[in-house]
Amino acid sequence: MRKIYFNLAVFLFVFNSCTTNDNIDWKAYDIITNIDELLEFYPDLNLDRSGNYERAYTSNFFDGTKELVYEYELLESETYDPLYYSITIETTSSTSQGKESFNITKSAFLVGNKWSDMKLQEKDIDLEGDQNFYALRTYDNMPNGIFYITRRGTNVYSLIISGLYSSDDSIITDLINPEIRTLESFKLK
Repeated sequence: MRKIYFNLAVFLFVFNSCTTNDNIDWKAYDIITNIDELLEFYPDLNLDRSGNYERAYTSNFFDGTKELVYEYELLESETYDPLYYSITIETTSSTSQGKESFNITKSAFLVGNKWSDMKLQEKDIDLEGDQNFYALRTYDNMPNGIFYITRRGTNVYSLIISGLYSSDDSIITDLINPEIRTLESFKLK
């Protein structure tokens, strides 16, 4: 009987170790480069601006880690360009936890990509941050998107884009990095 209670306690602890809030105003976070800003940078891109394909949420984990996620996903449409665009900002409680989160995120990108038909071409450009990983995603040897992860202090920012890329890296250097200049001091509201 004790084993049943122990297993139940472990299950309840794990089940309750994360709380998610789907009712957030992502516009309150300047660090998020949203679809409207992406369209200003790429005016020829045709995306749905109705908000129907955007979502954002926060998660709080039992170890004190917090996460803000912003996504736009519209992959099949006869009217709009297909695009998957996802930003995750993770705030951790220590630099070592931030390093661990960066390494886990990078490993997940690499392993997940090996299971798909996509290939990664790591880009070697000068980026700010304590740790960085930036790669072009290709499908049938054609550029298809990007992966970008950067850690600054205890915070980790990751970006996945499918359906859009920048051969001159300007999406990262001129659009994303200026938006995330406050990553090291970022706190969830």
